[in-house]
Amino acid sequence: ISRVEIRTDQSLDLREYVYDRDIEKQVFKVSDEMNEIMELFSAAVKPLFEEISGIAPGWMKSPLSLSPYGCNQALRSWQASEPGRNAPSGLKGKNFKIFSLLASISQGMELLKNHGFHSALHAFEKFKDDNDGPGKWSSKILGSDSFKRMLSLLKHWCNNPEFLGHPKMQYLREVIMNHLLDHQNSQTRIMVFSSFRDSAEEIATVLGRTSPMIKPSVFVGQADSRHSKGMTQKKQIQTTEDFKSGKFNTLIATSIGEEGLDIGEVDLIVCYDSKASPLRMIQRMGRTGRKRAGKVVLLQNNGLNI
Repeated sequence: ISRVEIRTDQSLDLREYVYDRDIEKQVFKVSDEMNEIMELFSAAVKPLFEEISGIAPGWMKSPLSLSPYGCNQALRSWQASEPGRNAPSGLKGKNFKIFSLLASISQGMELLKNHGFHSALHAFEKFKDDNDGPGKWSSKILGSDSFKRMLSLLKHWCNNPEFLGHPKMQYLREVIMNHLLDHQNSQTRIMVFSSFRDSAEEIATVLGRTSPMIKPSVFVGQADSRHSKGMTQKKQIQTTEDFKSGKFNTLIATSIGEEGLDIGEVDLIVCYDSKASPLRMIQRMGRTGRKRAGKVVLLQNNGLNI
């Protein structure tokens, strides 16, 4: 490489071709319902957490700080340490099992924090189905009153069509409706990005209740998931054509919608989760401001990394 040049949207030779993007960030507090689920989750995993909390304190601050990545890193850190290398095989097996269970169940809490109650319920039900057996450590979680109460509450709320499931959802619906009211005489288009398919489908269901004002459609990959089938290539093409033609005015997409698709001009981008990599966030935001000014709304949570 003999020459490197850098351009930004403020470069003199690009400014006249680049349209403004208004970027807005909204931060949400934990709802009372989320707090109740988080307390029950903490109580359910407490026996396992206390067994290994001293092994890798940097990763094990509290039950609510658990994450799949953190659990895997904590296990690797212990295995690489002198106590871990010299531990008897029984202790190694025990710690591996506990870390694996905590990594698995913490996926549900991650989804509750960043996506909603339906996504969390599906994850906790999967955890229950995968570990419903005579295992000593899994039974400590599954047999606890806290875990049973947590599942019962999640099912109760998810069966209520008026329950939105996350503080983000109310704001998402409002910001889209306000945008459509402000652009009544235009063929405006909106994209909502969510990294998790269950969440994308839940968003589409909630927004669909406002039809015909908000006309949503989900756009996902071809692979099937536990609770839904993927979209064939033919269906994907048809969905993008329907979106451009105005049959749908709101497209709720997973990562497949971030690049490489001809979906026309989009005036509003909403990132339902903002945990994507910087590259993916740039790709998401690049969907607007191409032919005219656009707006990007980032939805984030506050006070969840406890």
